[in-house]
Amino acid sequence: MPEVDSLAELNERIRGWEAEDDDRRIADRIRTVGEDFATEQPLLAPLPVEPFDPGLVLTPRVDRSSLITVRMVKYSVPVRFIGRKVRVSLRANEVVVFDGRTPIAAHPRIAARTGTSVQLDHYLEVLKIKPGAFPGSSALAAARATGTFTSAHEAFWAAARRVNGDAAGTRELIDVLLLHRSMTEADVVAGIAAALKVGAVSADVVALEARRHAGTGGANSGRHLPAHTVAPEHRVVSLTQRRLADPAAVIAGLLPIPGLCPASGPTTNCWRSAPALAALHPPPARPTKRATCHEPHHHRHHHLAWQRGLTEPAALAAIDQACRRLRLPTIRAVLDEALAAANREQLVSRFPGRAAAGRM
Repeated sequence: MPEVDSLAELNERIRGWEAEDDDRRIADRIRTVGEDFATEQPLLAPLPVEPFDPGLVLTPRVDRSSLITVRMVKYSVPVRFIGRKVRVSLRANEVVVFDGRTPIAAHPRIAARTGTSVQLDHYLEVLKIKPGAFPGSSALAAARATGTFTSAHEAFWAAARRVNGDAAGTRELIDVLLLHRSMTEADVVAGIAAALKVGAVSADVVALEARRHAGTGGANSGRHLPAHTVAPEHRVVSLTQRRLADPAAVIAGLLPIPGLCPASGPTTNCWRSAPALAALHPPPARPTKRATCHEPHHHRHHHLAWQRGLTEPAALAAIDQACRRLRLPTIRAVLDEALAAANREQLVSRFPGRAAAGRM
């Protein structure tokens, strides 16, 4: 009988022995065991679609400590299920907890009565609200005992508390622990090591470095796949970001400003209506006759193509970014005045008689 530390290790060894047995030949047969199985496999009946649950189904209620009691043993579940009934599959070697059909927790089955199995991940949301309870929590002690709370987590926690204080540093650590829900342990630990190497104690930096490790050399990177199976990477370029990268193009696309030139009727030149913006982007050569908004088709098409691509919020953001890049901090201050002057000039051009009466 092989000596193993857990049932999972025994199952892993059995899988290895089965793979080795595929190359074995029975007596004087020409074909191996694996080749015979490959021949017989299409003739076998398919497995049922619904998985078979070999466990005993129970329905305990989650108590105020986010624990359920199964055969006098307590197991933890996520805190969001406090006060609710859950479905438990009590199996020979594990306890699986379901919310409907969705598994929410899994624990190794404890044979001793009055035992307790808790997982730190189930209490992170509560501990983030009350970080002072984190150091003395039983969930942290259990995580240290099982090895899920590693020395890398300890080092990050100590550095975060030293820089940000106890409460804020503990919250940063909890944000790092939450990354384990979507990333592998190796990637998160590599992210912690990279963040500490540059002196950063932010969970955002750890997440960035962990994703970089997963994409360039982590456990899920697929670096050992053949070259022909790796799909080519297609980069999607945002047209809005491309426009915002060029301040001059942004300003050219925003002029003439909608509302200053009506669709019909004569008015003054739009470049003269916005002197502050015209200073940033000089107008084309002025025609000999009085300019109107009835521009040639090709000029209007150039402006409308830009106007369709930028909404009003995007246009305001483009103006801000363009002003910052051109080092014009006062453009926002004079913009309202320029618009008011343009509106007054537009009213004068539409109703010259009323404007003359007002001056009298």
